[in-house]
Amino acid sequence: MQRVSPRGANRSATAALITQCPQLCPAPHRALQPRRELRPGRLRIAAAPAVAPGLTEAEAKAEQSFVQRHGHDQTTAVTLLHAAAATRNVPADLVLGALAHLDSTFDSQTGTELDGRWRLQFGSKGPPFMKYIPVPEFVDIACSLNSIDLSSDVGPINFKFKGKMEWEGPASLHFAFHSVAVEFPGLTRPQHITRQLTPKEQKTYRFLHVGDRIAALASSAGGFILMAKESNFSGDA
Repeated sequence: MQRVSPRGANRSATAALITQCPQLCPAPHRALQPRRELRPGRLRIAAAPAVAPGLTEAEAKAEQSFVQRHGHDQTTAVTLLHAAAATRNVPADLVLGALAHLDSTFDSQTGTELDGRWRLQFGSKGPPFMKYIPVPEFVDIACSLNSIDLSSDVGPINFKFKGKMEWEGPASLHFAFHSVAVEFPGLTRPQHITRQLTPKEQKTYRFLHVGDRIAALASSAGGFILMAKESNFSGDA
């Protein structure tokens, strides 16, 4: 059997997730800083930055089209994102417009827990046929444990990344993966390979909206991600 290196596994998983991956693996944001004391208890969103980074030309065009069709109401954008997460049938340009509109107008966020399992549904980067993420991708967040895990089923191969996260300010989540497990469950004798990773930089998510069923965020790689809640966190490990 051909060996799968952790670097190759990482590339395979990330390629399937729209940012050249689940966009849970965005491009480098900043150098890994010494570990800071993390806020105890469950992580809660209180507010988002009033000023969002500039949109790309494509994002600005999508937002303009969205506003022309649906107006400036943020509630309409959130409603559209709920439909996109539930049905995966909303046109990709409308989803991008709604996400860009939240990014350019978002002002505050009521407290909502992020704990639980989230499925990656939509990523704004990548070719049009992959904007609705075509493979099962799940993010498990346990705020009380400062942990964030990513699992991805790519054909007959499963990838499971384990990482640590830290919260900065009201809406920015920094994280890095420290190990990856590659599983081949379909073989007569299932194979399992685990490798340790040495992250040099952290990744960042900036949350635009978090509700009990969906979360919308901007990635440090650029682009946006839409996630749907699968279940609440109920364990200690």
